[in-house]
Amino acid sequence: LTVLSRTRGAASARDLLALVAYFPPLTPARAAAIGALARKRDEVAAALVPQALPVLREALRTQTEDPATMTALVGLAAALGAPAEDLLLPLTSHPDAEVLADAAQGLARLHCVKALPALEAAASGAMSDPRFAPKPGRPDPAVLLERVQAAVADLRRDRDARR
Repeated sequence: LTVLSRTRGAASARDLLALVAYFPPLTPARAAAIGALARKRDEVAAALVPQALPVLREALRTQTEDPATMTALVGLAAALGAPAEDLLLPLTSHPDAEVLADAAQGLARLHCVKALPALEAAASGAMSDPRFAPKPGRPDPAVLLERVQAAVADLRRDRDARR
């Protein structure tokens, strides 16, 4: 996997996509393949968007219990541009605050104003939301909330600019 992630070109990215699809969900092999693929996001975004979308859709659906792998998937999906909006929108209700924050930032970069209501709700209810409770070994919830709030502010500006 390391060799594939360091090899330039779309062929190695295509091979990594195939490995992500092949390995069973929530296995160390699949997590490693996703990590390697995430390092090739530029090649995927440049040449493999149609092939990547179904693989990422399935991986985002099945890897949800692994926040580290999910954050790699969110970053990869956001790099695909507008076609990835529908992949990231369901993550506005993800049970992990880091995944939510990554998705919020990705959606803001994509100017996906339709994510605004869900992200506003997440930000406004954060004080009573267990996703934003401190957890050992996890990022600071205050920083994650700031990231969500910044995404909300960006999306509000996008919405207001369209009016």
